This record gives sequence, structure tokens and C-alpha cells, in this order.
Amino acid sequence: MISGKTRLAGIFGQPLGHSFSPRMHNYVFEKSGLDITYAAYPCKEEHLPQAISALRIFPFVGVNVTLPYKEKVLPFLDELSPLSQAIGAVNTIAVREGKLLGTTTDATGFLKGLLNAQVHPNQMNIAVIGSGGTARTLAFALCIEHQPASLTFFARNETRMAELTEELALKTGFTATSHQLSNFPAHSSSFQLIIQATSVGMSPHTEESPLPASALYPHQILCDVIYNPQETLLLQQARAKGCQVIGGLPMLAYQGMASAEFWLQTSLPENLYFEALQQQL
Repeated sequence: MISGKTRLAGIFGQPLGHSFSPRMHNYVFEKSGLDITYAAYPCKEEHLPQAISALRIFPFVGVNVTLPYKEKVLPFLDELSPLSQAIGAVNTIAVREGKLLGTTTDATGFLKGLLNAQVHPNQMNIAVIGSGGTARTLAFALCIEHQPASLTFFARNETRMAELTEELALKTGFTATSHQLSNFPAHSSSFQLIIQATSVGMSPHTEESPLPASALYPHQILCDVIYNPQETLLLQQARAKGCQVIGGLPMLAYQGMASAEFWLQTSLPENLYFEALQQQL
């Protein structure tokens, strides 16, 4: 039931047709007795400043931010968490006393998802596919919270990769390397953990895969941050090659829980987030 006292939450991005977040958060809010409704707000980039300003006007508790705006919203926020300052991206904005506070909960969700799958990234040789906001967040989380043996970016944008490796070295002291995505097959066999951090393979483009199946090996763990579809073409290819695979649903559940707790400054039941996602599946 939506009343005159209902508060608002939601997700900003483009496109959003694939997002599980509205149903997930609304399920948890209803089960928890919270008068909050969560909706998807598709937003064109030229309208982003006005959309962020609306958070100060209407009764929002906060929003999530997804592709392609995790970095582009930074100039419109009043404060950033230390992690978001280091990463240079946010996925969560809270509204408190008229101020917009930004943080990232992707790192929490990602690391919890790995540990729940009994994957401990310490001293692993890790490949990160991509150089955008998600790749940046996960790379910083790995370098700050764990001690990889090596970390290598594979992407098409050489400038972004160079900037990212420089920032990692400056802010964490970790020296990462980078290569063009087309060179991944030549280096692939040396990695124990491969993290796919781009939107390639996301619904509705489920026939796409960022890596050739021939470049995957049975000793590897393949983690794809995409959760819709639950198993991307890349994960199917990796499973067929004998790899351990981890999809994006645990990351989504844990980051969603952390986002709501950041908005409301209170804890919420973990099991409700997984219940919500299982219902959608």
C-alpha cells in the first residue's frame, strides 16, 4: 500500500529493463513493515543533473546507481565514503538532512559472494575483464581487503586501463598490469580467478560473450558480475570447460542489503534478500 507518507527509493541507470532491484527491495521493505517503495528510473545522461537534484526535493531515502553512471554522478554529491573516494565511483546514494551521501556497496557484495563460494583471493593471479566503474570497484576491493599475487586488466580502452593501474598504485601501493582484451588468450592460462566486470552478455544481449571459450581452463574460477541472466553465455562456456563458476546473484543480494542499510542506518534480515531473488527466478 502506497500512502501519503510513503518514502521513495530506486535505481538510476540506462537501460534498466533487466534490473531485479525493484522487486528485491520492495519484497524486503514489505516483509520488514517499512513504508518505502522502490522503482526503476531510466535516465538519459543529459538529464542526470536534474534527476540527482530531484532526490533533494522528493521524499527519497536514497537510490542505487548502475551503468553507465557510477562515476558520472560524483560531481553532484555532497560527500563520499572513503572507499568511494579511493575508487572514484558510487553505486548508492543516501539522502540525509538534504545532503546526498555516496558510497559503494558493490565491493561488500562481491567479496561476500566469493567467500561464500569458498574462494579466497589471497595470493591468486587475478584477471579483471573491463576498466569501467565496476572493474575499478572490484579491483580496489581486492587490493585493499586481500593480497592478490597479481592483478591484470583486460579491456579495449588503453587510456582508462592506464589511469586505473596508476590510481591503484598511488592509492593502494599495488602494482597491476593491463593488456588489450584481444590479448587475453595469450595470457589466460596463468590466472586462477577471472572476473568479468562488463555488461557484455547482459539481458537482452544474452548471445554475447567477452571471452572465447578456447581461452578458459579447468583450473580456473570464473566470476561474472551479471545476474540477468543468472548464467551468462560466458559462465556456460566456463562450466563446460570444467571451471568453477560464480554468477552475480550473491553480489546483488549482499550489495542490495548493504545499500538499504546505508539509506536507513539500520540492519535488515539477510535471508529476505535471497528469498526475494529466488522468487524472481
